[in-house]
Amino acid sequence: ELGDTMGFWESKSNMDKAFRMRELLRELGAKVYMSRVTNTSADDLGLETIGRLANATGADLFLSIHSNATGTSNRVNFPIIFYRGYDNEPVIPEAKEWARAIGENLLTNKATIWTSTNVNIRGDWSFQPTWGTQGYGVLRALTVPGTLSEGSFHDYIPETYRLLSHEYKFTEAWNYRKAVSQHFGLPGAPYGAIAGRLNDSRFPRIGDYKMFDDDLLETVDTAYVSLWDETGTTKLQETTSGTDFNGIYAFRKVDPGKYMLKVSGNRHYETTAMVEVVADEISYVNLKVNKIRSTA
Repeated sequence: ELGDTMGFWESKSNMDKAFRMRELLRELGAKVYMSRVTNTSADDLGLETIGRLANATGADLFLSIHSNATGTSNRVNFPIIFYRGYDNEPVIPEAKEWARAIGENLLTNKATIWTSTNVNIRGDWSFQPTWGTQGYGVLRALTVPGTLSEGSFHDYIPETYRLLSHEYKFTEAWNYRKAVSQHFGLPGAPYGAIAGRLNDSRFPRIGDYKMFDDDLLETVDTAYVSLWDETGTTKLQETTSGTDFNGIYAFRKVDPGKYMLKVSGNRHYETTAMVEVVADEISYVNLKVNKIRSTA
């Protein structure tokens, strides 16, 4: 559960999300196949091979998990979901519906900063017009409804740090799982979750990279976060915020109801907030906490 001490690697981040999604889906009775369960060159399959494996399993849905990058100075952050075909002519119409369910659910994440909140789903032939009908390799051989999800932009640097947090990747996995439930009209999880981001209320974040909104504020890492009953007298769960300049925390399984959240740290005053948890939902509580000052 420790953060990635070797820095950010997209392949590891993708796999972490997939493991968490698999766990959530299995709890709901789904059978889950993964094209790889280790992150080595030995099991790094060809893209079309992955699609053929999905066909062979008889899967109801296929998902290829990624994060995105512009590779330019135009640093942005939003999800984009691809399906095979043209924007208005998907090869498998259900794949476009599946893409929309993913896009809508990913955008509910309030622990991040989105630079666009428009649902962005695209046919790969339209998105890469110079490729003709070749499209993305992992979608090319699919005969089952499938999508490729770029869940966020990992070259928006504050997002890179968030993607080092297992708790943050849990929120993305949760939203993929919820998209599955919605797509098939299945019952959701009987419990909810709480997640959020902690920032200092005043001190600016230090960095020469592009930042927006609350990302302009210093993150509050390794803060003590505890969950109490509504009256604040009985402690139920405890955790700490992230250690990699992200301030992310989460409580993954919480019964529906009203609770009190308490945050404290060595350099910040204790802050409390009320939160209501609803079944099958993540309740986001982002807090700006005041640093303890020893001077006037």
